[in-house]
Amino acid sequence: MAMQGLTLLANKQLALNGVRFRNIGLNYPGAIVRIYSQPSATACAYTPGSEQDAMLDLCVAMKVKVLRVKAMPFWPAQWRYGVNNGVAGVAATSGDREAHYVAIDNFLTKCEARGIGVILNLFFRIASPADLAGQTLRAGWLTSGSATRNYVQAVTQEVVTRYVNRQGVYGYELSNEVNHYNDASDATRGSYPGVNSSYGTPASYSAANDIFVGLEWSGICAWWYGIVSAIDSQRIVLTGNGPNSYSQPGGTAGISAPLKNWYLEQVRDNPTNCGSIHFYGNINCTSANFTGIESVLCGARTWQQKNQRGFVLGEFGNQPWTVTNAVAATGVLTLTVAASCPIQVGDKFILGGIHSALNGYLQTVTSVNAARDTITASSSATVSWSGSVKGLQFMSHERTQYMVNSIINSDVDVAMMWMIDSDSGRPILESVSDAENYQQIEIIKNANAALGW
Repeated sequence: MAMQGLTLLANKQLALNGVRFRNIGLNYPGAIVRIYSQPSATACAYTPGSEQDAMLDLCVAMKVKVLRVKAMPFWPAQWRYGVNNGVAGVAATSGDREAHYVAIDNFLTKCEARGIGVILNLFFRIASPADLAGQTLRAGWLTSGSATRNYVQAVTQEVVTRYVNRQGVYGYELSNEVNHYNDASDATRGSYPGVNSSYGTPASYSAANDIFVGLEWSGICAWWYGIVSAIDSQRIVLTGNGPNSYSQPGGTAGISAPLKNWYLEQVRDNPTNCGSIHFYGNINCTSANFTGIESVLCGARTWQQKNQRGFVLGEFGNQPWTVTNAVAATGVLTLTVAASCPIQVGDKFILGGIHSALNGYLQTVTSVNAARDTITASSSATVSWSGSVKGLQFMSHERTQYMVNSIINSDVDVAMMWMIDSDSGRPILESVSDAENYQQIEIIKNANAALGW
């Protein structure tokens, strides 16, 4: 079989057609199916072709050559009315799923015409297949021969077989950041999976039944990798893991000391031919404004290579913080954010969706409290606002440039910025098509030019 997609060289660097491949790519989560703007719980909205074209043309302008895409919907109801063509549960056949696969085909054709490859994420919300099967997460995913496993295996085999010789498919990915909750014993366990009973989820989940523990997640990843690699032994296969939040059973959030334990857990939880993490600067390493990212990425890449794997930075960049209160008076803007924000004095940030007098302006941090949930900056505006919106974008163009430089300097082959999407329901400031983030387009374009594109 001729080499297709992203493969690995002997030294575990990524390659395309046998030649080393490096690129700053993008996450385009809603490329095929609407993720945020769903019209009802009994439909699955597909992204219009004209919208796909516009976003892909932007990718061409940015010299982006690889995209991370959700190949399937998010909530169980969308799976039913999209992937399964209206068939309830997991009774759908490959024939029922054909129309959805054609939608993927059509998007890939557009990518191929522009010289862009796609990493297909199949089960972004790990609970959805179990929800469809009427099983708990652990019973469904961990039990051999379960309805959940049978369904996951059938869909995986159909997709990989369909695209094994397709130029536009660069790799496959299982899910997204499931490992964040592995080995956690505090209250954060209860926050996963997300509940939306109108869209087919149970009314509630429990830590005992719906959170993987210890080696369970690694075992699932290895099982799924076996399904993929039995059909396609060449392309890269990712778990979709972020940086682990817990490096010891019962541990607390953040990177552990020494870092070796943190890297070893990434090795444990990425039992495929290519490891991956996500990095947003909020994982308690060195300083709050990304100092040390080169060493973190070098370490992650090196540990994966030591274990005969490639390495991909699956997400970096945009992750706006939720602002719960904003007051600007007497020359000072005071913001309250919902959680500890990786920002420090002297950093610049942009606001959006809060108040017209504040939106879109680059501002400089003058103080941050110890908890990093109260931030001040100078401001000539006089406004008061109270609510809740993802409105603080700490990724100024200087930070974007710093991260991109660090990715290149740490010899990472592929890194994909979060996010690019034109879904009208997407979170504010999370797309490079937003006017406030326009400089990021030029930065990524220039970085890819420096990489030879």
